[in-house]
Amino acid sequence: MSGSFEVGQVLYLHRYNLGNREGNSGNLSPVTVSTVGRKWISLANGSRFLRDDPRMGLDGHGHSSSGRCYITAEEFHRERAFNKAWAELGRWVSDCRWSRPKDITLENLEAALVALGIRDANV
Repeated sequence: MSGSFEVGQVLYLHRYNLGNREGNSGNLSPVTVSTVGRKWISLANGSRFLRDDPRMGLDGHGHSSSGRCYITAEEFHRERAFNKAWAELGRWVSDCRWSRPKDITLENLEAALVALGIRDANV
């Protein structure tokens, strides 16, 4: 999530692995903001991203982005944990397509739909 930036501010850079946009690596590199312009935020390592890009994706100079920045390392780790949990849920649901799990009740399923915001609690 983007915000206001200052020269000297430390951001956390995650470079994508080639062939895997989200990357298998949890490596983050601290990087310093070197200039703050009207359009671009430039980093000390020579990378830059659009000031109004909420994902802070690095400019690929005509190619796809090679990574993105995070305001905090915690933001990166929470996003990775969410994506892992979401993928695990998707795999589980897909595996249950042809046979309904015996230990899940209608009440459990309805509560999960409400908790995920899929269904209104008053319905």
